[in-house]
Amino acid sequence: MPTRTQHITHRFDGGWATDFGALVSGLPTQTSEIRLPFVLEAKNIFWTLDGGFRKIGGTAVVGAEQESGATIMGVYDYWRIGASGSATRRKVCHVGTKIKEDQDTGTWQDLFSSLTADAHPNYSTFNDLLIIASDSSSAADAPRSWDQTTPQNLAGTPPNFAFSVEHKNRLWAAGVATNPSRLYYSVADDPEDWIGTGSGFIDISAGDGDEITGLASFKNELWVFKGPNKGSIHRITGASPSDFARVVFVHGLACIGHSTIVQLRDDLLFMTPSGSIRSLKATAAFGDYNDTAITNHINTWLIDNLNFSKLYQSWAVADPANSLLYISVPTGSSTTNNVVLVYDYQFQQIGRPDRWSRITDWDTHSLASAINAGLPVIYGGGADGYVRQVNISTRNIDTTGAIDSRVQTPHLNYGSSTQYKTFADLGLTLSPTGNESVDFEWIRDSIRENAIVLNQGDATVELGDSGSPDSADFMLSIDELGGLIFNEVYADMEEGGSFRWIQYQFVQDSIDDDIHLYAFSTGLQFDAFGTE
Repeated sequence: MPTRTQHITHRFDGGWATDFGALVSGLPTQTSEIRLPFVLEAKNIFWTLDGGFRKIGGTAVVGAEQESGATIMGVYDYWRIGASGSATRRKVCHVGTKIKEDQDTGTWQDLFSSLTADAHPNYSTFNDLLIIASDSSSAADAPRSWDQTTPQNLAGTPPNFAFSVEHKNRLWAAGVATNPSRLYYSVADDPEDWIGTGSGFIDISAGDGDEITGLASFKNELWVFKGPNKGSIHRITGASPSDFARVVFVHGLACIGHSTIVQLRDDLLFMTPSGSIRSLKATAAFGDYNDTAITNHINTWLIDNLNFSKLYQSWAVADPANSLLYISVPTGSSTTNNVVLVYDYQFQQIGRPDRWSRITDWDTHSLASAINAGLPVIYGGGADGYVRQVNISTRNIDTTGAIDSRVQTPHLNYGSSTQYKTFADLGLTLSPTGNESVDFEWIRDSIRENAIVLNQGDATVELGDSGSPDSADFMLSIDELGGLIFNEVYADMEEGGSFRWIQYQFVQDSIDDDIHLYAFSTGLQFDAFGTE
């Protein structure tokens, strides 16, 4: 039967972006498919290569609450190869005035005590020894070491450094309050000897108004970052004290802190004091330009929302199994990291732009990569005294909390803002794991919100229908075709309404329920032109 309704399929061709404005005008509709270049909200979701999105995984606590709910300032996955060749694993965390360890049983035990509360920690492993430091300059917080047997102050006479890395068979350290621009290195193969032959230091632009804020061993060189004011990046070349040399990489670019430096594929990323995430490769190619930041799509949100006084406590960690980068940051007046920014770089392989989303429902002040049964996982330390494994298969927070996921499109006019359109019907293409609901909301011009609830396992439903499936419903399932569960849900929008501009939002905020949306379609009737 002839119809004047045009059905337009929408696919997501970009991620969360706040710097593109709120409107998308003039998208072509002749092909009956449009690709949305960005979205205004992408909360508690991951993007998928098929052009859609899915709710994030849930969290599970590791052990009991620690220190009456004090913030877990840092978490580390410490492996050691013993004399027998077998590997033993311990998890370590900073909480309150203590450093604790878990012998992979979920029971946390005191390792060190009487430390400065809420200091920002650092961990490195060298010659099977765990080296622990923090940004507290107190003598009581001198660098520590642990070999899974003896916890002690780091032997020898090390400087009171805040962070360290292994490079060229030496431990390199910085962050000493009395010598903020000094880079120290130990004797070769001995992190406990800082005064013997072969040890020493290099002053990195002393007196330039900045301090060393981070170190990284990358591509056979040691990279030294300074900040937080004017900023500079330096390379240490050479293999021994006789040929160590400093080469200035760039001036005018600062790093906010050591725990924001992370290797991602064949590049090194770091956070600046403005909250932007920069790349060494892009800096080498283009210099210090704002548009080389991988965060340039969300810079407005960063400026408007970050708590810059606590930004140095941010953590960045790569999740290579899922082609994701997580960055925990403090927002608003929060003194702990309360939002995780998610950078999805898997789209590089298909020639499409990388995408951002954000996670608000994981309590992860600190972040750490770990290995469980040979597989990479991510741990988070909460502001509530719990260590958690995050992004697990269940869609809940610690078994009892719901995850509020939502995606909001920009406002669309389908080629003309003077022509009225009527929203006639809706279609969702998705992969349900059951009969979970999804809230679909739309905003027409000045009419703020309309909403319906759809069940993902349904076939066609009417507006306002409860959507209970019956034997006539059709859903392609893994049992019938041997593939992924797939369904299309349609709704007649009897009250869809007329509009010039329209915006859509998808919400799934029920505990243990998921959403994996590939695309959505709208049936639109193109009506008269009007300027009133």
